[in-house]
Amino acid sequence: MATEEQKIESLFRMTSLLITGMGKALYDLFDDSALAAMNGVGKELLVIMENEMGLEISGENAKDVLTEVGRIFEDEFGLIESFKLEGDDKELHFTIKKCKMWKISKKILETGVAIPFTCPILNVGHAAMMQKGKRSSRTIDSTQKECTITYSFVD
Repeated sequence: MATEEQKIESLFRMTSLLITGMGKALYDLFDDSALAAMNGVGKELLVIMENEMGLEISGENAKDVLTEVGRIFEDEFGLIESFKLEGDDKELHFTIKKCKMWKISKKILETGVAIPFTCPILNVGHAAMMQKGKRSSRTIDSTQKECTITYSFVD
């Protein structure tokens, strides 16, 4: 019989396979537009972060909102080891160290998907900026040890 740790590992593996498969299927259907399909996921996670984890968006500037998003992903979810945020009113660079989603992102990229569009931080950050009324394009550059999400704001 499996230990609790083995059960958690098996559950994570199954979840990873589901996310990878769904990510590939979305990408096959929509190509690069698959990123837009993830907007709903970002919005749903944002609601949880606002209602259950104290994220405040109204009245805050973009950099402060994304800093709090990073803190929640680090301290509350334990998804990342650390992050730093740099930039200005035109562009913000959200650099993440040791994301636990990297294995999933890597598997998605190995299927031929161009960008790891299932990244929850990428999608929550975008949803938060949209809620603030800040339209942004987003890109992601990732390696195993570090990932940088860039939000470029459009006036």
